[in-house]
Amino acid sequence: MAGPVVDIPVDRIHLYEENPRHGRMTDRDQIIEFLLQDEQVYELASSIVEHETNPLELIGVVRIDNKGGRGKPTYEVWEGNRRVCAIMLLNDPQIAPARWRKRFEQLSERIPLIESIEGRVFDDRDELRFWMRNIHNGAQGGQGRKDWGPDEQHRDHPTRKNAIAFALLERAEEKGYLTKAKRKGTLTTLQRFVGTSVAREILEADDSDPASVIFGRRKSELNKILKVLIADLLSGRISSRKNEDDIIAYFDGLEARAGIAKAAADDVNESPDDDDLSAHDASKDDGEEGDDEPSVRPTRAPTKIRRQSGLAEAINRSKNSKLIDLYTSLGRVPASTNPQLIAVGCWALCETIARVCGAPDKQAFTHHFSNDRLERLGFSGEKRKSITRAFARLAEGGNETKHHAIASTCDHRTLITDMEVVSPVLAKALNSQDFD
Repeated sequence: MAGPVVDIPVDRIHLYEENPRHGRMTDRDQIIEFLLQDEQVYELASSIVEHETNPLELIGVVRIDNKGGRGKPTYEVWEGNRRVCAIMLLNDPQIAPARWRKRFEQLSERIPLIESIEGRVFDDRDELRFWMRNIHNGAQGGQGRKDWGPDEQHRDHPTRKNAIAFALLERAEEKGYLTKAKRKGTLTTLQRFVGTSVAREILEADDSDPASVIFGRRKSELNKILKVLIADLLSGRISSRKNEDDIIAYFDGLEARAGIAKAAADDVNESPDDDDLSAHDASKDDGEEGDDEPSVRPTRAPTKIRRQSGLAEAINRSKNSKLIDLYTSLGRVPASTNPQLIAVGCWALCETIARVCGAPDKQAFTHHFSNDRLERLGFSGEKRKSITRAFARLAEGGNETKHHAIASTCDHRTLITDMEVVSPVLAKALNSQDFD
């Protein structure tokens, strides 16, 4: 039977020689070596230093001394070997294998001696084995411990990994586009599609705060796109079997299938939450059923840096978080009202890409993207001249804004146009690099 919860002295505990993690091992040093090598005991020890042992979990032990004899009882830990091993090594780093010893000495200096650990003593070993299986063998039809899935993990601790898909599924469930039952198991499949740069561009998704993803599309447009995404997710058109080319092709036709004119994507003057529809299309642009006709809105001059899919894909491929965040930010902040900020941002983007592509520390990006380099990247003639002039204006606007006490002559329309001119160059330069 299971005894009461007690404080068990660590120096009276032995590691389990029949641990299912490693099979029969009778040498303590061998057991410690295995647990360090294969069971992440060092990482657990680091966590104990930072947060102490988990107060939600007890160790389970059996008594192995002569119960009728005199002296203090001795125990073998059956449940909680990793924790006990970590504490042993923190208390006495000298028992760690030589290659681990220094690291445990450093950890040990940050924590006082752990003299005891809470546990439960079992007289019935079969009962202890039952509860160990209950913990380690999965859900077992509801009898055992059920691990959190991706949705539960994201609700508890939002990260960028699944943020966009989770936000879309939350919105879809709220709108009634799918039920809670049909939503189960869809998060990671949807994120495989919507976490790509081409999807971010269409959705205008900003997941810099994973707990509160912002979509730059009008709500009515986002709802139309979302209905198509959910329908395709439930039908299997969106699946884990699709490759990168399939995903790009899928999003190329998504807006048309959702009944949204592509020109609407350039209407960047509206705020993300603008639902104030113009009179001519108010009946069609609410994102509800029966709206199969594309919305028609007048094309306006862009007021933000327009995201170029080729450059976005190249930046995403680089896995450079600075570039990814910088390019995302440039597409979010209106250049019309923040030209100085955008000028410095464009300068920083070009300068960073030049560094990533091998430019020396003190070489300006205008010098890095020389005529010879542009020729090698496939740009020549009048096109090359236009690119050189655009780079020069971006450099001048950024440098003047950064360094002059008063001057800052930035025209947002020129900034937007110049970025469109140089974007193919920046994309080709990044794609010429080996990031694998």
